[in-house]
Amino acid sequence: MKGKKILFAFFVLFAYCSTDKDLVITEPETEKPPIDKPQDTTGEGFTLLPYGHVPDSDSYIDGGILQDQNSNPKYNREGRTWQGIPSIGKDKTGNLYATWISGGADEGNENYITLSLSKDKGKTWEYDKLVFYFNEKDSTRVMDPSLFNDKFGNLYIAWAKHIEKKAILKKQWAEIWFSKLKLSEVGTVNYTSPRRVATGIMINKPFTSSDSNQMIFPIAIWYAGNPLLQQPFMYKGNYGAKYLENFEKVGGMNMNVSKTHMIYEHMFVELKDGSYLGMTRTLDGIYYSKSKDGTVWDVAKKFTDLGPTTIARFHLAKLKSGRLILIFNNDKFRTKMTICLSDDDGKSWPHRLVIDNDENVSYPDMIETDPGLLNIIYDYKRSPNGTIKFVVVKESDIVNKKSDFSKTIISSLQN
Repeated sequence: MKGKKILFAFFVLFAYCSTDKDLVITEPETEKPPIDKPQDTTGEGFTLLPYGHVPDSDSYIDGGILQDQNSNPKYNREGRTWQGIPSIGKDKTGNLYATWISGGADEGNENYITLSLSKDKGKTWEYDKLVFYFNEKDSTRVMDPSLFNDKFGNLYIAWAKHIEKKAILKKQWAEIWFSKLKLSEVGTVNYTSPRRVATGIMINKPFTSSDSNQMIFPIAIWYAGNPLLQQPFMYKGNYGAKYLENFEKVGGMNMNVSKTHMIYEHMFVELKDGSYLGMTRTLDGIYYSKSKDGTVWDVAKKFTDLGPTTIARFHLAKLKSGRLILIFNNDKFRTKMTICLSDDDGKSWPHRLVIDNDENVSYPDMIETDPGLLNIIYDYKRSPNGTIKFVVVKESDIVNKKSDFSKTIISSLQN
């Protein structure tokens, strides 16, 4: 009974907003779509995971989500000294969303997550539509936001709450949470009450398997006191009528635990034969591994096919054309942000485009809004610049070796 009361208290606190409305604990009210856009209600009731699929805990009740906080002094952009670690997503009607971390002088307990919105394909942005925060006195922080879609096109944001320093025994290192997002007619971004995914972090996007109708999740544990548990894992969930069923950890990339790999920020793609390719960041650049079904993996090897890689997050995905895309720092340092495309499931990468040669560019994320239209986000000099860059490039231009792309800035602390 005590656990249920505490869990209820968490949902109440997390759903509280600073606006005049009271509590939002369940799904937002159904909004009528704009008259100039087609109505698509397919899968609107789907919500990824049910309540209660992970054990209750009292570690997660501090904090909340605030709406339209662009004028709140505590979260005002003018007071920020650094920002970075971005993700990009889209909703069913084509609106773009960008999220990143800020707050404090660096990554730490003062961090919060901010969400921005663009209704014109990235030309202009509305800032701080949502702010995800935690109580600094809780010795925790929010980290690694990720925007992604289910097979119905519903938009979600996932993030992790870091509790490594919390002075409570028998607590996990971090937990992943998610909320489903939807834009209302009046321009407010509504969200569902947060639900937990699993122990660990999920900085990169999950995806829906084209053949098995499963959703594949890249979830990692960096520190658990046991190097055998410190792995880049794969989780799978089968689509049900209202949420994913049989959601479970099925395996993980086979890392050499005698090496200090740590800081796993991995991604998976499904290959043409139904097998999987996984790549992960380590302290020694990018490593890769393959698996027939996601349970048993080859011993990971260092990825050297395209030259040097650095200690930073990258982006790996399958495009609608069937090609694989890899966006990464093609250097030992955080510079030379490069797009590479493969026609043969990663055996070769003949198509290449460098999109940024600046120093201290890192952490790319991408969505394909229309077939062949690639929307890429990454950060530049998290402090003092705190710049979130946005690049739009056509897949066909990369293949035809045309350096034709649009680069803009979503946000910068130097403006």
